Amino acid sequence: MTARDMFGNSWGVSTYAVNVQIVCKVDSSGAIVTPEFFATIPRSISDGASNTILVTEKYSQCFNNNYPSGGNYWAYYLTGQNLQPYHPGFGISWNGYSNGPASKFQIQPNPFNGGCDPTMASSPHSGGIQTLMADGSTRFLTNNISMYTWWFLCTPNGGEVVSLDGN
Repeated sequence: MTARDMFGNSWGVSTYAVNVQIVCKVDSSGAIVTPEFFATIPRSISDGASNTILVTEKYSQCFNNNYPSGGNYWAYYLTGQNLQPYHPGFGISWNGYSNGPASKFQIQPNPFNGGCDPTMASSPHSGGIQTLMADGSTRFLTNNISMYTWWFLCTPNGGEVVSLDGN
């Protein structure tokens, strides 16, 4: 499947996104410093690979009033100001809530009615989201997980103690 960006370029789309907190260089607030980091797993993950999300689900095409164009365009590499969120990642500092605890995933957002936020992970499942941990294991995180536990699982070097509340 393909989709067009705001410039009319065609891109392949995916329903999986990588954790930017691992693959990019970020500052202490989780904001991107540079898209290149070259993390080494598990050495770059001091919180432990089994306590860190590497990949999760994200709708391939997703938009709302704030982001009239967006989604999960695989291999999308353009950067700069005023670009729409097409990058195949999550935990990206697009706005004030797309990284940090407020970035907790969306459950069954409706992209066809503009009810989907392309800056966040999103799941088609009614009860939670599938994740691939950095150690290669998979975990289904229920919607009951707190936004803080979600973020603790996104940060590879936060030093937080993870409690899988409700999972």
